[in-house]
Amino acid sequence: MSYSGELIIWDIDEKCASNSLTTILWKSFSNEKISNIISMPEMIEQNPVELRTKYLDIIYELGQKKIGSTFIVDFFTINKKFNYWWLTLINEKSNFAKSKWITDAISLIALEKFLEKNKFSSINLKTKNKNLVSSIQILCSQKNINFRYSYIRGYSKYFSFKFFIKLFLPTKLKSTIWFINYLILRWKLKGIGLDKWKKSKGNTTFVSYLFNLNSRSVSTGIFHSNYWGKLPDIISRKKISTNWLHIYEPDKMLKNANEAKTYLKRFNNNPLQSHVTIDTFLNLKIVLRTIKHWMVIIRKGKTLLKKIDILEKKNYLLPFLKKDLKESFYGHSSIKNLLYLNLIDLALTTIGHQKKCIYLQENQGWEFGLLQSWRAAGHGKIIGSPHSTVRFWDLRYFSSINSFDLNNIFSPPRPDFVGLNGKLADNHFKKSHYPKNEIIGVEALRYNYLNQNKKNSYSKNNRKNLLILGDYIYENTNYQLRLIEEIYEKIKNDFYIIFKGHPNCKINLNRYSKIKINYETSDDLSITLKHADLAFTSSETSASLDAYCYGLRVISYLNPRTLNINPLREVSDVDFVKNSAELLVALKNYQHKNENKKNVKSFFNTDVNLKSWINILN
Repeated sequence: MSYSGELIIWDIDEKCASNSLTTILWKSFSNEKISNIISMPEMIEQNPVELRTKYLDIIYELGQKKIGSTFIVDFFTINKKFNYWWLTLINEKSNFAKSKWITDAISLIALEKFLEKNKFSSINLKTKNKNLVSSIQILCSQKNINFRYSYIRGYSKYFSFKFFIKLFLPTKLKSTIWFINYLILRWKLKGIGLDKWKKSKGNTTFVSYLFNLNSRSVSTGIFHSNYWGKLPDIISRKKISTNWLHIYEPDKMLKNANEAKTYLKRFNNNPLQSHVTIDTFLNLKIVLRTIKHWMVIIRKGKTLLKKIDILEKKNYLLPFLKKDLKESFYGHSSIKNLLYLNLIDLALTTIGHQKKCIYLQENQGWEFGLLQSWRAAGHGKIIGSPHSTVRFWDLRYFSSINSFDLNNIFSPPRPDFVGLNGKLADNHFKKSHYPKNEIIGVEALRYNYLNQNKKNSYSKNNRKNLLILGDYIYENTNYQLRLIEEIYEKIKNDFYIIFKGHPNCKINLNRYSKIKINYETSDDLSITLKHADLAFTSSETSASLDAYCYGLRVISYLNPRTLNINPLREVSDVDFVKNSAELLVALKNYQHKNENKKNVKSFFNTDVNLKSWINILN
């Protein structure tokens, strides 16, 4: 079907009024099958590969722009070791957490494609998003389309000290406050484990996170991580000495630096393991060096942003890109990445020669700093390990095909090898043209527990156990619980509700007074799934894949404000729901069957002996 005339783009919460004009719902689904009402989230899913490829190419090409006679990529070289450009949010592409505007960017690319096929004389935009106004204005100018808009001012429903800081304090001042607060809270970890680290005879380093520990770590004082499964135990039994460089983040188990300090000391009682955090290497020189580097980046950032203002008329994505550039140069992520860069660099220069490094790969800014520091220190091979799985719309794991040439100066640093844990991740990497000779197969450490037999414990009174799996992002978990609130009265007699939040997302269940949560758990998923019949998840959490492979019926809501990052996105027997009405239908249609677990091997490499991992370490 072709369209013409005036196009309305509806980007506000109010329900779109019915009319005969072609209307694009920018961040909502169309509940009515009306030919002139088009849902942008649904349009994106009609041609996702082309849209993703175009966005990745735009990011790649941005680095090739010049400031004077210098490419942007080269312009952010700090010294002979480091290039800061690779640590920016632009390069990270964390579209579900740090750079949520990328959904708008993908939508704008889809809109451009739509306008190429359909002729409109004018566009009328209704939105609260100033950047969207600027972007569509540029796009209309390029295509000689008349443009008008209604800008709806948004106001916060509450006022708090945090809201005041976020809204009114200058970005650089907020970053300075974050930096001082970080140093105060983490200085207690200074020097912890340092002597053992320097004297370590191990030649393999793991870079990991010190949170989301297995509950056994707290009870035994022995290092057990949900990220690494049984690997540390097997390594120790084989008498292999290893070094562990952790990035500490507070969670329910290690609430503060004092508790982290206590457990680090206990972990170091293992003679075959050396444990430190990056904060172990804090000192005055590191602080001053970080500030110096930040001043350099601020100066270079100002120069680039002036260049961006000139380019803006030519690129309709630049109003959004500027937001991340400003945060990357002035925001707390800039000084945080520079601090991590200097701490990791010191850690890698104070230990003996390492033959290999294995790190949890999520392609965050600090990881590109790790890659540069590792190679500058002259250590051996470095292997990235995506600990969960790879999802089509998780853009952190994808780059323009043009960037895979190792001799290309516009290519971001990447590990010597990436260890992929199964067919799902492997297929995504190969379809994105990632070099096959840099891919190695390893066991799925986080998912090996799925080989266990399923033992369901059903609640009384013939109710089924509905497990709500919370998300890393607060807004997603909040949306899940609000949907349950809307239908709770209609399901309360059929389901016993269990809630498991993400370890890094605090949720106050008292705010959801319309729901009775029968049981809240912080147990590991391997324990929690045994007691569930079906799971309700967000569109982004990887835990949906755990539940599916375990044999549970999975219902996931689709959030029209974000891309569908669910790892089960293309799996046919998963219920994706768009609203509470569809959720109610999915729940009412549920009938328990003695379902066997899915074929885990169709997703993951599983071997309890971890032969592939041990071969790598040997």
